[in-house]
Amino acid sequence: MLEKIFKSAKLANEEIALVLSGLNNLHYKYHQKGFGGDLSSEADIVCEKIFCKHLLCFADVFSEESGLIESRHNTKVKNGRFILDPLDGSDNFLSNLLYYGSSLSFEIDGITKFSIIYNYVEKSFVAKIEDKLIMSRSFSNRKIAIFERAYAYPRICQKLFENNIKFRSPGAVALSLANARFFQFVLFFGHMREFDVRAGLHINSDLNIFHNGSFLLVSEDVLIFEQIKNLLLESL
Repeated sequence: MLEKIFKSAKLANEEIALVLSGLNNLHYKYHQKGFGGDLSSEADIVCEKIFCKHLLCFADVFSEESGLIESRHNTKVKNGRFILDPLDGSDNFLSNLLYYGSSLSFEIDGITKFSIIYNYVEKSFVAKIEDKLIMSRSFSNRKIAIFERAYAYPRICQKLFENNIKFRSPGAVALSLANARFFQFVLFFGHMREFDVRAGLHINSDLNIFHNGSFLLVSEDVLIFEQIKNLLLESL
């Protein structure tokens, strides 16, 4: 069943990547406040509808844009639920900044069984079926770190600068988490919604993770992880 979900999720993402490349100006407008609290654009809604077309036969979809979308299929998994951000990095997409994708996880009785984070620009993905990691591409040059929402935390930025730590803030939390093992670390401050981090936490469950409600830190390197964690805790 999980293999079927993986194939359907991959098909949905591939279809969306193609659709996004041809959207007209109407889809570059925000028009409503989504369930997750951010404004939703026509592009967000288009992506959500495509996911629902492919996934509702398996389970309900809990989406950042519309909240709970119930499945009416008799084939749906009991107590199963998808958690979806159909367009992670919406502002990047609307600004033609080429770093945006989707985040999807599937859980049964609250336990994550499958997750996939897809990059619509590169048409690449990282997925996990239970404990099996699947990657369409990889790289290993850990020169920089990722600090999402860095613009809101100048004091933390200064502290990282003082310690000669190079970082970027590309603006798509799920995409950054998907590739955490290929950066020095990924750091995310502020309110963390399950749409943003559920899939990434599942994909990175074999890495070092610290999550205390104020910030989320993920790194494969235990020495870097401990250094940054202690630095951040001292700065709070």
